[in-house]
Amino acid sequence: MIALSLVAVICIFIFQGNTEQLIPLYAVGVFVPFTCALFALVVCYWKTKQMILPLLAMILTLTVVIVLVITKWQFVWPVIIFVPLIMYGCIHIRRHYDEVERTLKLESDLPVYRGQMMIIPISGIHQTTKKALAILDLQHCTDVYALYIGKSNEEVKQIKEKWAQVAPNIRLIAFVSTDQHLLRPLVRAILKLKGIADKKHYHVIVTVPQLVTQKKWHAMLHNHHAFSLKQALLEFPTISVMTVPFQVGEEQEEMPLQK
Repeated sequence: MIALSLVAVICIFIFQGNTEQLIPLYAVGVFVPFTCALFALVVCYWKTKQMILPLLAMILTLTVVIVLVITKWQFVWPVIIFVPLIMYGCIHIRRHYDEVERTLKLESDLPVYRGQMMIIPISGIHQTTKKALAILDLQHCTDVYALYIGKSNEEVKQIKEKWAQVAPNIRLIAFVSTDQHLLRPLVRAILKLKGIADKKHYHVIVTVPQLVTQKKWHAMLHNHHAFSLKQALLEFPTISVMTVPFQVGEEQEEMPLQK
């Protein structure tokens, strides 16, 4: 709708809002799609009786288009430019869908993994982290790592001390980063761990704890690091992503961290 509105504004600007000049443009804009649609019907019913009516209608609409192009060229030239561009875009969109369908139907051997490595990015030790750790017991992972990025050595030291009390059986990788965007160092750390997993033929799954607010507008008051991380990891299809939502305001039962 926005694109059509912009095109309409451009046409009005070019023809200075003169309706006598815009009417031929509108007529061609109507009859060209009719002609294309009728042509598709002719191709669909080729060499059958059902082809006769669409063929006659296509000849009529095509005749109107040709007459308007010849007699009103100075007014209808934008359609002659835009229609091929739109058709070109539609053809490429169809090719994309055909390629997706072909890929999904392609039969190939699935990779065989010897184990599973789970990576849990954390921003601290709180309810979202505890819920992710509680779900961890259900995954039967071979290796588990927690990732934490601190702003100072003191902050990293404190999180390591707390982590040793909360989840001593899970290895915590905590480091300091001066990068203003936490996403980049976090993705780099995940890819390094993935390199280790690849050598062991392990599948990598990143568990992302995510805060969920009861009211949608409350989401604007919080950062969206979890969403950004999941979007960034889509560039690496061999890494699976699991979201662990934690809703604010709901009463939560005490969840065990380890068996």
